[in-house]
Amino acid sequence: MAPTLAAKSAPTRASFAFMRRHPARWLALGFGSGLSPRAPGTVGTLWAWLTFLVLSQWLGATGWAAAELLLAMRMGLAAGGAARRTDPPGS
Repeated sequence: MAPTLAAKSAPTRASFAFMRRHPARWLALGFGSGLSPRAPGTVGTLWAWLTFLVLSQWLGATGWAAAELLLAMRMGLAAGGAARRTDPPGS
């Protein structure tokens, strides 16, 4: 007899201990912003805005467009690779 949905246990949440075991997990979890117990997506967005504000101080108006495009492409590839490399918590 197949187990019912009610018999399955809840998934384990990622923790700081889980994140620190592999460098790819740092990127996949937004350097810890994804570990926020409340609104992890909002915390991740705030982290992204803070990063943008810090980087814009050094890039200036002329270099920002090219740097933004290259950075977005690179981070997208890196985050996708990091997400594929991470193991689910508890494994």
